[in-house]
Amino acid sequence: MTMALGMRELNDLAPWELTERLGSGERIAVAGSPHDPSSATNQWLALITMLTQRAVAHARTDDGSEVRDYAVAVDVLLDRAEASGAVSHDECLVRRLNLTSLLLRLRPTDRTPGVRLLDPEDAARTFLEEAGMPLSEARASARDWRSRTLPEIRALRRLKNLLGPVADLRPRLEPGPLGEEVGAWLALRPELP
Repeated sequence: MTMALGMRELNDLAPWELTERLGSGERIAVAGSPHDPSSATNQWLALITMLTQRAVAHARTDDGSEVRDYAVAVDVLLDRAEASGAVSHDECLVRRLNLTSLLLRLRPTDRTPGVRLLDPEDAARTFLEEAGMPLSEARASARDWRSRTLPEIRALRRLKNLLGPVADLRPRLEPGPLGEEVGAWLALRPELP
């Protein structure tokens, strides 16, 4: 089965070429890639935003059958946008964590291992991998952050921004070491700039 995601609207954005198979054999087909490099970032972000909005709309109104498909589509688009160089790694990371947090708040029973945007454990592991420094270093830097260099302060602020959606995911994590480690990071959040 192929699910066309508003091809008329997508064709208005740009001609895109993206077809991804989902685990169930369904396909999400999105036509094109940006032709104009100067507008590539905006085109990618417009498409990602449109599919994100659809995922959220389905999470709010449907029985959830479409949420998984849209979550996979957004995840694939984020990977492709980052790989194209049009959208930064951090932008994609923040969008992933925020969407995971929102979808699981709207549909807490839709936890789907293997679908990154519906898997709180995957999101927590992603945060830990992307933190950019060990917790002990972050604690030491947070104590005297006002005396740090601007790049160091930005790194601490990045951590605080990433911890926002992770805080929403914490209650959805299985008990164990992953949840404990995330909890330790969350305890540091109020001390970060």
